[in-house]
Amino acid sequence: MTNTSLLERERLKLSWLRQKLAEQEQFVRELEGREDDALDAAFQREFLKAPEPTPQDSRDQDTLVAASSPMPTVNEVLESGRVGWSLTRPLKSLPSRWIDVMIYIGVEGKTFPEIMNYIERRKLGFAVDTVRAGLMNYRRDYGLLENPKRGFYRVPKPMLDKITAMKN
Repeated sequence: MTNTSLLERERLKLSWLRQKLAEQEQFVRELEGREDDALDAAFQREFLKAPEPTPQDSRDQDTLVAASSPMPTVNEVLESGRVGWSLTRPLKSLPSRWIDVMIYIGVEGKTFPEIMNYIERRKLGFAVDTVRAGLMNYRRDYGLLENPKRGFYRVPKPMLDKITAMKN
């Protein structure tokens, strides 16, 4: 590839990235303009038991509750004993292939490529998209995983104990 064609390709790529950035900035502006979901406010009130605003406070009650209550970590949820072992949905069982993956990830954590290598070595038969979606769902919907940084997952000790008990 010549320097001219390489330079042209990089300019096109830069133009494309600028367009994507503009689209993402527009998306963020739209999100900033949205009102809080009433269900989010109810969840904040019920789950976190935030203090009720004083009657003299004229601001919206739901906004006050949401603003005053940070979302808990998985460990805080477990320690509170309020939700059992799920953040949003009860998990009755976990497929044995996922049990193996979760135990492999463990409390020390693994990167996404390490997880994929393990799955391929063990011939568990997951597609990349299935693993990515499964990790997201088990983190978001069931609180089985933590994702402290992009592409890195770990299973909190209390969750790992429960997952290991499912294997036996």
